[in-house]
Amino acid sequence: MSYRQISSKSRSDSLDPRSLEDKKAMAIEFVGQQMTKYPIPGMALSVVDQDETVLAHGFGTKKFGQTDAPVTSDTLFQIGSFTKSFIALSVATLVDQEKMQWHDPVKQHLPSFTLMDKYAEEHTTVADLLSMNSVFGTYQGDYAWAVGVYPTERTLVEHLAKFKTTRTFRAGWSYSNINYIVVGQVIEAVSHQPWEKYLRDAILAPLGMDHTVAQAIDAEPERLSAGHLYCDHNVAGPYDVLKDRHVAVVPQNGLMAAGSIISSAADISKFSTLLLQHGRGIVKNRAVFEAMVTGQQVVSVTGPEMESIGYYDFEPSRRVVGSGYGFDIVGNVAFGLDCYSKNGGTAGFLTESVFVPSRGLGVVLLSNACPQDGDPASKIAMAQMRAYILGIFLEIPKDTLDMLHQKAIDNVRVTTEHIPCDTHCFGGEPWAKPGVEISEATKQALVGTYSASTNEFMGTATIFTRGNELMMQYGAYTTPLLPTDDSNVVVWNIDMLLAPVTILGPGRISMFYEEYARLETN
Repeated sequence: MSYRQISSKSRSDSLDPRSLEDKKAMAIEFVGQQMTKYPIPGMALSVVDQDETVLAHGFGTKKFGQTDAPVTSDTLFQIGSFTKSFIALSVATLVDQEKMQWHDPVKQHLPSFTLMDKYAEEHTTVADLLSMNSVFGTYQGDYAWAVGVYPTERTLVEHLAKFKTTRTFRAGWSYSNINYIVVGQVIEAVSHQPWEKYLRDAILAPLGMDHTVAQAIDAEPERLSAGHLYCDHNVAGPYDVLKDRHVAVVPQNGLMAAGSIISSAADISKFSTLLLQHGRGIVKNRAVFEAMVTGQQVVSVTGPEMESIGYYDFEPSRRVVGSGYGFDIVGNVAFGLDCYSKNGGTAGFLTESVFVPSRGLGVVLLSNACPQDGDPASKIAMAQMRAYILGIFLEIPKDTLDMLHQKAIDNVRVTTEHIPCDTHCFGGEPWAKPGVEISEATKQALVGTYSASTNEFMGTATIFTRGNELMMQYGAYTTPLLPTDDSNVVVWNIDMLLAPVTILGPGRISMFYEEYARLETN
């Protein structure tokens, strides 16, 4: 059963009236201050207030160390899982056209949808996938698409018959990217065109989001920001979104309905306006749109967890937070006001958004850097910025905002370990340790093709020698295996991740939290 948001206008804090110009100036100053605390090369901010774009502003540079590449309102960023909001809206337009319904079984539109769990196969609905209430567990199967085990989304969905699911049917909210990859194929089946083409025709073009694209290779190169990693005051990058696998969402910068969209602050402002106008002009039936931003599944969170992501007045004993379709947080948690939000992250970019429909207010923040270890506050910095900026436009007193912001930062630093920066990524230390080698006996023992034995969906990997190097091909990538101080562990380095490969015994290895067995050869 779903529950409705109830707008609340009562807040314990007295308001601090500000002119629009003061709000804009405060927001711009605040972002600038935060960029001195965290070494984020570039950011962009979109604020829609009273259904009008009041800020679409760029900060810093597209490429670390290059002052001649400023971020503007038209600079393009990977928006990661904020893509899911676009996918959900695409489904809403098809529901609005009466071509499908939210609660249609997936198999009704996608007969090839096959699962080991036959009950789930027959009864899983599109709504189940959109609200993250499927048999796919949190982040299960992500490595398969991240390394390109399957060359296309369609191929991946066709191989779900091999996916060993561990959740029971409709067990509750659990974040899975595979849900949205399947939904992308449903959109294709219903609209009779690829999801990215349907998105362009049904939403992006009518809104004039001319620079937003579904995959990096379709973007205008001169508008693209590079991606970066940072740890404490160290920055790795810039990484070219079109060339460097460090920041590739999927191999070859292809499509992924769960997270491959590229957009800008200027274009996002148009999308925000549409959301705050309840889909007007795109979705005719308001009830269809409202289903997206209604809590469909209860999300179990604690007060400290909500505080860390910028929702300070959440009390589990008296408030409920839900997920909508394409939105992770739905509830009265934006300084006591109704809101819905979606964040997004890739290897080198972060996105934060929040929308307060009762005030016609939306804030979206884009960053071209992703924190890696170091100061634990960096992991919540973007969420805290989003919350602070929202508070500025809601006229929350500055002293209150400063107190709430600092309290969240202090708490995470107390409760979360400071992990030293990786010296390979940020210090230039080579991955291969001098004097440490993989023995010839180990190389010969590892050579072969391995199939995932615990979850066949994860595909096969081939280990072979090339000259003196031990190589592994898995998915779209073929790179060396590197030695470690443990003779039973080697590592596979593909830049965007470093995967330990553990020797379990003769013909058996483990990686990506799965076990693999060597296939017998004739």
